[in-house]
Amino acid sequence: MFQVLRGPLTVLGRLLLCTIFFMAAVGNKIPHFSDVAKIMESVGVPAPELLLAGAIVFLLVGSLSVSVSVTFVIWAIALTLFRSLVVSALFA
Repeated sequence: MFQVLRGPLTVLGRLLLCTIFFMAAVGNKIPHFSDVAKIMESVGVPAPELLLAGAIVFLLVGSLSVSVSVTFVIWAIALTLFRSLVVSALFA
């Protein structure tokens, strides 16, 4: 019985994981680009606009590649580390 659910639950888990990172880019960083860049600049991030654009690309490409199983483990670890570093940098 559990083998029957394994495939669909794996896909669902990947989509839910990707939703976190995709919405971080589309729901927060892109619409509030200048505000996020100002916050990054206030905490001492050099070239905040350039690095924010890179972060948005990283989040979008990473979340889409995880959702279609392209190097899932590598991107999942990279996205998790990226999110942890950003949170610790902003709220430390």
